Amino acid sequence: MAISKMQRILFALMLLVAYPVIAETAARDETLPGAVKESPQPVYRAAKEARDPDVMYLTGLMFDRGESVPRDQEEAFRRYALAAEAGQPDAMNGLGLMYASGRGVPQDFSEAMNVDQGG
Repeated sequence: MAISKMQRILFALMLLVAYPVIAETAARDETLPGAVKESPQPVYRAAKEARDPDVMYLTGLMFDRGESVPRDQEEAFRRYALAAEAGQPDAMNGLGLMYASGRGVPQDFSEAMNVDQGG
């Protein structure tokens, strides 16, 4: 059974929305006697493994805004860059805005203007 692109995107978004609960549960479990420390990173892995430009853009947007995940401009930039390399236009716009405002990267107006041209 083939999974459609929309199903992959919805699955990744569901994981991202569930991240706070996953992280809280993992933190609580670490405080129990004899608990094994495991990284609460399934959300990040799922998004990376999807290798879908739309999923990468959406996860970048969530990191950029701090929605359901901790706000992290550098992580947002990395995800936008991956999606932009695959031709995702909203990610290109996000990269341009980050360069123009200096969020997550040094401010560079020239780079902001050249994002869609492979820069």
